[in-house]
Formats: sequence, C-alpha cells, structure tokens
Amino acid sequence: MLEERDWTQAQLAERLGYTTKDISLLINGKAPINEETALRLERVLGSTVGFWLSREAQYRTALARIEEENRSKEWTSWVG
Repeated sequence: MLEERDWTQAQLAERLGYTTKDISLLINGKAPINEETALRLERVLGSTVGFWLSREAQYRTALARIEEENRSKEWTSWVG
C-alpha cells in the first residue's frame, strides 16, 4: 500500500502517529496489529478495523503452521 501511495515508511509513521521503528516492526511482522493500530490503519489507509485484525490473525496462523511444520520435520529427522 505504501508503493501505491508513493509513501515512505517515515511518512506512514507520521500519519499513524508512530515511530519509523514501530512501522518497520509492523511491516516486517515483528509487531502485531492490535485494536489501536487497526483503528489508525483504518483512518489512514482505509479498509475496516475488522479487515486489519483479520489479516493479523491470518498472518499469525500461517506463522504458527510453519513453526509446527518445522518442529515436526526436526522431530522426524531426529527420530529417523
């Protein structure tokens, strides 16, 4: 969405009222989208709070599945 708007992370941070470090963590999936962040994203980028929270839940679920697959592969390679 930043590219579509031709915004930098610093510009998004300013519009959302966050630091550039906060935005970097958010974009890289290291900080979750909570209710407050979803409200700010709704106001600045559009879509709904539900959209942003749903995306967050989908992302965290995908990460959990990947971690589980990796644990399973480690366990089977260790046992085998």
